[in-house]
Amino acid sequence: KEDGYTGDTVCVGCEALIEAGSVISKETVEHTWNDGEPTKAATCKEQGEAIFTCTVCSKTKTGTIAIDPTNHADYGTTLTGKKEATCTAKGYTGDKVCNGCDNVVEKGFEIGMIPHNYVDSGIKQDEDGTAYRSYICSVCGAEKKEAYTDKLEDAVTALKEAKKLLEDEKLDESEKAELQEKIDALEDFLSDYVTFDENGNVVSGALPYDNEEAMGTYRTLLEDLSKIAAKYAKAGSFFEALIIFIGQAKDRDSDQSFYSALVELIKWAILLIVKLINCVKGL
Repeated sequence: KEDGYTGDTVCVGCEALIEAGSVISKETVEHTWNDGEPTKAATCKEQGEAIFTCTVCSKTKTGTIAIDPTNHADYGTTLTGKKEATCTAKGYTGDKVCNGCDNVVEKGFEIGMIPHNYVDSGIKQDEDGTAYRSYICSVCGAEKKEAYTDKLEDAVTALKEAKKLLEDEKLDESEKAELQEKIDALEDFLSDYVTFDENGNVVSGALPYDNEEAMGTYRTLLEDLSKIAAKYAKAGSFFEALIIFIGQAKDRDSDQSFYSALVELIKWAILLIVKLINCVKGL
């Protein structure tokens, strides 16, 4: 604002001037500028502008404002790194990147894998012949195996047990004929797919798992035989009745079979009690 002066050197005793001072030009003194009044806002890409005022002399000047990395203005953003999640890999929502400064404005986040899109591909067999229902993912080809309940061993066991019943002297001719009819029906069906030895064991072949209609027929024939066999499998003593009842109580295939076994057990229990009473009376 004004020039300065270094001051004179004067004798303390006589007050004579020893050395004259010199003028300090105001031009050599730095202004003390304030923070400025912005006239153009700084952004993440460009410097801003402001008018700065000296706090001493009030002189003004136009200057720049440093880049503001937080002001992305109206540059907009671009989504980068987006990745859709699949059944084999996680995805990512993508990062929002400023079009002005190319810096990430908003970080994305990970997306978990999505479930497989399984499609039923029918009945297949493992190398050991075990059947299973196969489901193949239409996206990645992954296979899911589901246990298949129909087993050839069930038919083999049912046939052997039924043939043993044919030798039971308790069965009359009509009962044996009905049982033989069910045995023949199942064996005739299986003969198209399986070869048995003389003991009723499988030599070769397998159930037609790939033929739903044939498998439906198999299930019906096996169920018919099992029902008739269960109907004629009468207990021959209290202990046999007890064993059958315990088996039914454990498996509980049906309420009818369970209660039939219970009635048979009670019947033999009563007979056993009567015999014990008679023995006691005879003592």
